[in-house]
Amino acid sequence: MSKQSSYYGLGSVLPLFLVIFIDGMGVGIIFPILNPVYMDPIHGILGIGVSEAARTFLYGLTLFVFPLCMFFGTPILGDLSDSAGRKKILLLCLLGAVLGYLLSAIGVSVHSVALLLLGRIVAGFTAGSQPVAQAAIIDVAPPEKRAQYLSWLMFPASLGFVAGPLLSGYLADASLVSWFSLTTPLYFAAIVSLLNAIYLIFAFSDKPDSKAVTEKRKVVWYQALGLFVGAFKNRDIRLLSCAFLGMGLGWGTYFQYISLYLTQSYNYSGQALGLFMGVLGLGFAVGFMFIIKYMMKYFKLSMGITLCWLISAIGMAVTISCDVAWPAWVIGFFIGIFMAASYAGVLTLYSQSVGETHQGWVMGVAMSVVAFGFAVMSILPSWLSQFAVWVPLATAAGLMLISAGLMWWFYLVHKK
Repeated sequence: MSKQSSYYGLGSVLPLFLVIFIDGMGVGIIFPILNPVYMDPIHGILGIGVSEAARTFLYGLTLFVFPLCMFFGTPILGDLSDSAGRKKILLLCLLGAVLGYLLSAIGVSVHSVALLLLGRIVAGFTAGSQPVAQAAIIDVAPPEKRAQYLSWLMFPASLGFVAGPLLSGYLADASLVSWFSLTTPLYFAAIVSLLNAIYLIFAFSDKPDSKAVTEKRKVVWYQALGLFVGAFKNRDIRLLSCAFLGMGLGWGTYFQYISLYLTQSYNYSGQALGLFMGVLGLGFAVGFMFIIKYMMKYFKLSMGITLCWLISAIGMAVTISCDVAWPAWVIGFFIGIFMAASYAGVLTLYSQSVGETHQGWVMGVAMSVVAFGFAVMSILPSWLSQFAVWVPLATAAGLMLISAGLMWWFYLVHKK
């Protein structure tokens, strides 16, 4: 362990865990309430006369703007953290989350689609806390333990992903508490983000000798496009980025459409969706804490990732072949496990591809690749579902199968 690692005891690393917890919570908290917000003509924000096609489009658009803005914002924030320091950028992310949740809540309250979309845009642009926190951990992690450290950091993300949907499903239920509504989960998330920002100010500090603050860089808003293209032009990470993009497209389709699929196929309520997403998040927790360790012990990283994606593709295909809902819960749990383990593995491969002073940059690049996949597949499944309710998940399975093939190719080329 390096000398610098001594600066990062439990008390100073804990704020990073809380930031990632909130990031995970924010991803999952929107799904149980988004369906009634747009699809329920009585309690939602759209009038009775709005067509189902228009509702589906706005549902997809609301999902679309977050990863699109994340695509542009995350590389910038990651690059800024390399020059301005991790703490300042993490604070910016948290305060952006506060503003985004508040705008979204107000939009739902006043039945304004524009305000709801604006809130998701603000939250998306500042949703770069995960790669910044990952870079902060990489600053102090020994190279041989980076995958393990990254998996530890992702554990609170999975816990947040469990808590977010569960809290959302119950905090939006007026039958439990009279003043609960569709906006309650959003206000709750805003308060938690603000409290974490205050805690971060006092409990976390960048060290003057940190490798993260050794280089000043010019940052422009459209640099995400250059970084994204560069990910596929760079010889060392081209195959890795192609495989990760395929995963982002496939996983993005499954993750963003499974709630709508369960609602359309089995009439799931907000609470039921929250419980399902919680089970998916529980699988994430298991994958990050346990599976990545054994995957690295018995397989080359790229080989283990290939198997994870192949199994996930099979699971998605089996989900749509069943006439009852319960297999989707079991499969979702295991998909969560394997996607979590593969995610930590891919980040490790990215980390190994660059020097020590560019860890924030490469984490931002990795996030931009997967964010692009999520953005593309946030609207397309809504269109695909017009053919049949199962088509989007079949598409997800096919994309995951392609990404597994690309990762296998990466293994054959790089042997790592």
